[in-house]
Amino acid sequence: MLFFLDNVYTGDFTFILSDIFYVNSILFLLIYGLIMSKFIKSLYLNDFILDFGILIVIFLTLFHLDLMRLNLNLTVFDCLKIDSLSTFFKLLIDANLLGILIVSKKYYFLERVIFFEYVVLVLLSAEGSFLLLIANNLFLFYLAVEVQNLNYYILAASKRYSSFSIEAGLKYFLLGAFSSGLLIFGVSLIFGSAGELNYDLLHYLLVNSELGSYQFMFNFGLIFLLIGLLFKLGAVPFHWWVVDVYVGSPTVITMLFSIIPKIVYIFVLIKFILYFFLHEPIFFGSIFFITGLLSVVVGFINAMFQEDLKKFLAYSTISNIGFMLMGLSTFDIYVFVYVILYLICYLISVFGIFFCIILFRKNGLVEIKSIFDLALFTRYSWLLGFFVSMNFFSFAGIPPFAGFFAKLLLFISMMETYFFLGIVLLLISSVISVFYYIRLVRFLFFTETKEYATFFLRYLEFFIFVSLLNMFFVFFFEYFIELIILSLLYFV
Repeated sequence: MLFFLDNVYTGDFTFILSDIFYVNSILFLLIYGLIMSKFIKSLYLNDFILDFGILIVIFLTLFHLDLMRLNLNLTVFDCLKIDSLSTFFKLLIDANLLGILIVSKKYYFLERVIFFEYVVLVLLSAEGSFLLLIANNLFLFYLAVEVQNLNYYILAASKRYSSFSIEAGLKYFLLGAFSSGLLIFGVSLIFGSAGELNYDLLHYLLVNSELGSYQFMFNFGLIFLLIGLLFKLGAVPFHWWVVDVYVGSPTVITMLFSIIPKIVYIFVLIKFILYFFLHEPIFFGSIFFITGLLSVVVGFINAMFQEDLKKFLAYSTISNIGFMLMGLSTFDIYVFVYVILYLICYLISVFGIFFCIILFRKNGLVEIKSIFDLALFTRYSWLLGFFVSMNFFSFAGIPPFAGFFAKLLLFISMMETYFFLGIVLLLISSVISVFYYIRLVRFLFFTETKEYATFFLRYLEFFIFVSLLNMFFVFFFEYFIELIILSLLYFV
């Protein structure tokens, strides 16, 4: 890898050079699209904008790789904190964003939904995510949440001729605005009690017990802040919106919602635990534990009775979020390492499944929607069916796939914290959840169908590569564990 920024980091602005480049590129795409839409047909313009967006993400990844290599830990403008852990999460977003844009190129052509603004909205939402990762001030944190969510509301309703998509966008907007209201109310309580919004200063006040009689108001603000974050993650009991929004949104947008917000808000929760929630470990740890357990139970119970594939994946996402929340409830930094590894394995499996669903079409280019349609994968090719099943096996936690090792390491790390109740409950839930993932594999291989389907072969190699990551990712575990531990310790 050629790193080309060895001597460029000489001032505060240069540390956010990647964000400056990224925002300017988005503005260029928007202005170019607005001007050229009068002279170029929508299909060609959309293809060009998408290609350019992919190129922007590739260059952005190079910037982030260079930041990762520099191993920074500094505060910029007193409101941004750049460290190895946030840069690592940025790289996770880059990788998934690149894949989403690649899939989008074919999806929007097949769905006859062609508008160049889609790329601009996706890239802008990613910038909101990047700001969330480096925010070191609660006001900037709230602004970053809104930058991300405003784009998501439009994307959910981007299929303008579908009443389901419009309904999903409206529900997401109303409930998202409600959760944002909880967040800003929590922020206002914290500011009213502490007179500060900077994370480091708030942490200092907590550690030195300088809040006095305002401690109760501060904790009350933290509760609202946590509720808002759990709402954004779609954890039980704040999960009502997830299924409706996932089902109503275009499939590629559902893929986006299943991946990017999970990366961002898991990082934000880890950061807030280390800064704020750690001063009341029993109280806030209990909230994480109960919410995580309810998410696991509600997720796998509802997933067992779903026939719609996107509903199934929505409840599966809720269940996996529950696993991560129960890991976070230990408030142990070494357990956080395995939560992050679990998140990476979850991302690989989700990406592989959605990737195949989006690029696989029934007769007349109709989208795959039901779990019974999974039989079309093996009817098209047994090899393709095998690679799809690998992702479901990884979700189920069956060896030798990455999901098994992620769960195993999470359980072992929780045992070292004597968190036996959580381990027993998670083991029972894991055993039960295997049932509904194996059920999908049964539909893949043992259901007869007379229909035919088409898969776009130009993407087959990429899909096989993503699926094989589930099997061979275990060989990279040691490297990732060491990298994440160093990033977390440096972060703290």
